Amino acid sequence: MDFEYGYGIVDALGATKTIVEERFWESQLQEGEEKTFLLDVPASTSRLSITLVWTDLAAVVNAPTALVNDLDLLLLHPASGQEWLPWSLNIFPHSDSLQQPATRKVDRLNTIEQITVNAPSPGFYQIKVRGFALQTAAQSFSLVYDFGPTPQWLYPQPKDYLRGGAALHPYLAMGWHLLPRRTGLQMAWNL
Repeated sequence: MDFEYGYGIVDALGATKTIVEERFWESQLQEGEEKTFLLDVPASTSRLSITLVWTDLAAVVNAPTALVNDLDLLLLHPASGQEWLPWSLNIFPHSDSLQQPATRKVDRLNTIEQITVNAPSPGFYQIKVRGFALQTAAQSFSLVYDFGPTPQWLYPQPKDYLRGGAALHPYLAMGWHLLPRRTGLQMAWNL
């Protein structure tokens, strides 16, 4: 997470799979209310990602902050007692501050909060969403989670017929889906 790329590049395939696999919750809460969502993280998880999003009302003109309804996100692993806060950037208006890496802390500025955990221990986790300060009766939100990704081969598939010596369509050359910064992956194929 940084000021240049935000939370990263758009992953349309990953977003579609999240919806199809129903890896999200939608709910609402009131000020001071907390909702807990239980998540079973499998042993093969390379990276757990939890994202909280909500659509906020427009703040009044000249308000000290643009955030009207403030929600909080927390991830808890009950077996170890470990807790994670969302990633947050330094907003001090100086170039050195704006280039600092994100740190984990309570976010009082944004309507998107994200927690990531690399190589999480398998087992049950609690995702907690709390209505910290609301200026309306209730606030709707969405909570999305992801366990990966694991490398996925996209093309060609076993059912695809490829003629020897024939040119492949330029957009249908070999393809796979994978996080761009992942290291240690080896690929091999036989002709």
